Amino acid sequence: MAGWLALMLIMAIAGRETTHELNVFQIMEVRSILSLFILYPLIRVNGGFAAMKTSRPLQHVGRNLIHYAAQLCWFFALTLIPIAQVVSIEFTMPIWTAILAASFLGERITVWKITAIVLGVVGVLMIVRPAAGEINPGQLIALGAAVGFGISIAVMKSLTRTENTLAIIFWMLVIQSAAGFFPALYVWMWPSAYAFGWIVVIAFCGTFSHYCMARAML
Repeated sequence: MAGWLALMLIMAIAGRETTHELNVFQIMEVRSILSLFILYPLIRVNGGFAAMKTSRPLQHVGRNLIHYAAQLCWFFALTLIPIAQVVSIEFTMPIWTAILAASFLGERITVWKITAIVLGVVGVLMIVRPAAGEINPGQLIALGAAVGFGISIAVMKSLTRTENTLAIIFWMLVIQSAAGFFPALYVWMWPSAYAFGWIVVIAFCGTFSHYCMARAML
């Protein structure tokens, strides 16, 4: 989980830099395709594509469409509000994950978890709204992303009971590449070397942040 956190923070910086030049749909599409190439060596040494077979295709599709929408919201939020606010709101994700895991996966919410949730909410409110004022639409978009990520992680937790880590990441990349192909094609423009370099950072961090999280859930 420490690896997930470190990679997500780096990806936030890379995402902010890339959105100055490229459309979010294009960033997402190039990121997914590059991530497949990055992941391939691990797939090859762990049984190849035959080991990526799944018995739960519908759960993969549902989870990854929700995650794709959440990630779009996350990148859009980076263009609207400061990174500190995006990250702080994103960290409400464990709250939604804990609630969903208790509701659908049978996990217990203990007094310590409730205390952590309350403290987390207070911390986010202090960072996002230190004074009275209107809520920025970017904050609502970031909150929507956090809820979507929470749903995605709860489903990932369920998938780890029957699927291996690489298969979970592989199907995420395949499904999201397919989902974003036509929107990315519509807004396509060739990235500069600077922007492409940041997309490579996003692809690397995005791939292995999910790998770290899936491994942590085993």
